[in-house]
Amino acid sequence: MKTALRLVGGILLVAVVVVSLFFGQQVLRGASNEVPSGFDAIAVFAGGSVARLERAAQLQRRHPGSTLFVNDAVAEWIEGAVVTRRLCDESAAAGKVVCVGALEDSTRGEVRAFAGIMNTRGHDEVVVVSASYHVPRVARWMRRCFSGRVYGVGTYKRKLDLLALLHEVAGHWLATLLPARCDSLENTNHNPRV
Repeated sequence: MKTALRLVGGILLVAVVVVSLFFGQQVLRGASNEVPSGFDAIAVFAGGSVARLERAAQLQRRHPGSTLFVNDAVAEWIEGAVVTRRLCDESAAAGKVVCVGALEDSTRGEVRAFAGIMNTRGHDEVVVVSASYHVPRVARWMRRCFSGRVYGVGTYKRKLDLLALLHEVAGHWLATLLPARCDSLENTNHNPRV
């Protein structure tokens, strides 16, 4: 009996290591940055980053029919919080930007907020914009909640230290194993600025 349990435990351990290595490879590879011409939505994840907002604005200028989704519930200490709020104040009235208050401060919270509104509005293809190492995890969550096609664009590559790499790999495990609860928007500001 003990031998069988050790064998099963060994097999499970090997499986966890192999899948973790796969997730780690996705993190290190980052986003492909291949974007189709017909997308109709752009979602900025961790929207307080100026580089991410600039990349999303660049995409929107090249594809003027697309709608930009940003989370304006970003903390004041985040680098681009002022830029995000200014973008929302100035552009939301024109209808090209949807400012969402994702009150759950996490990748999963932003996915739930963005995907819920995008699905309701009938969007078909979304480009998610985040740091290159973060895009694979964002896309994994988004594919679970958004009814259309998901593409990813990374803004920059940085050398990840071991702790950051482990954080991203753990995030992939969570995105794979946790229930997405996509239909639940109780942690979202129900009055997005459009």
